Amino acid sequence: FIIFIIIWFAKNSGNGEFSFELDAQNPQRGATEAAVVIREFSDFQCPACRAFSFNINQFMEEYGGKVKHIFYDFPLISIHKNSLGASMAARCAETQGNFWEYHDILFDRQKNWEASQNSNDVFVGYAKELNLDENALKVCLDEKRYEGVVKKNLDKANELGLNSTPTIFINDKKFRGVLSVDDLKREVDAFINQ
Repeated sequence: FIIFIIIWFAKNSGNGEFSFELDAQNPQRGATEAAVVIREFSDFQCPACRAFSFNINQFMEEYGGKVKHIFYDFPLISIHKNSLGASMAARCAETQGNFWEYHDILFDRQKNWEASQNSNDVFVGYAKELNLDENALKVCLDEKRYEGVVKKNLDKANELGLNSTPTIFINDKKFRGVLSVDDLKREVDAFINQ
């Protein structure tokens, strides 16, 4: 019984009124006018975020027509040295219409770049694999074009009192840690059936 309470508390930090004025600047997929919105605060270098990425992808295959999924960058730069660069690389890929594919390759190959001394070279290589304009992505990274956008998301995470990744909001209900596909279905269905 005690273990259940600890797990519940770790996953569910309660309900609250939250303001998400930065939604429009962040990558989105799913139903554009959905009654249920999943906001994911995530770090590309975080192993738990990697696990959640597989779950949310599977969930969106089934529920993508019912919900909107919005990705917020939350690189924990104090412990993940390449996370800010990964977030900026994904944003650079977004300008070429490939955020979600780039998102997936970053998480799929997290072990390949997380300790790299030349992570930007790795990130540019992923652009080539995805048939993106490598030079444009490299210039975008070199200019740190999206550092300000990523830092606005970091500021928002701090304003919300977030301190771990992934942190998921399903509408105004906050969860910390990895939600399974079944967890996502149960929570979303509860909102849909209200």
